[in-house]
Amino acid sequence: MDVPSMIMGAAIASVVWIALWPRKRTRVSDDAPPRD
Repeated sequence: MDVPSMIMGAAIASVVWIALWPRKRTRVSDDAPPRD
C-alpha cells in the first residue's frame, strides 16, 4: 500500500469516525460550538 494512499485513507477514516461518533465524545470541550 502506498504511503499517499495510507494518508488519504487515514484522513477519510478520521472524518467518517468523527462524523459518526456521538457528539458527547468530542476533541473540544462540550461548551465549545460545534464545528463542521
